[in-house]
Order: sequence, then structure tokens, then C-alpha cells
Amino acid sequence: MLHPTDEKKTKRLITQFPPSLVEEIDEWRFEHRALSRSEAVRDLVVLGLKASQNKAKKASSKK
Repeated sequence: MLHPTDEKKTKRLITQFPPSLVEEIDEWRFEHRALSRSEAVRDLVVLGLKASQNKAKKASSKK
């Protein structure tokens, strides 16, 4: 997925999650062998954005 060194400058985001969501992120992290929780969150955001874009493209092509 996207690695922080892939871009010249990265931005730090501070966010909070409920414990149950952190558990789900950690489970995903271990299943997908992400090196850190931060990497897992970045990967999940990228996957979610791509899925959203694909959904939007499919919806607009059906019109």
C-alpha cells in the first residue's frame, strides 16, 4: 500500500477511536501483516477511498 516515504512530505493526523474499532484495526493489521497500527490505518483509509471511488464510478455508469 501507500508508504509514508512515497510522498515527499507527510502530514500528521491525530484522531481517536473507540476501543472496539481499535480492536478491529489491530485484527486487520495482524491478518494483513501490517508493520504498525499506523500503517494499518493508512492502508484501510486507502482501501476505503478506492472502494468509494469505484462505487461512485459504477453508480454514474448505470445512469
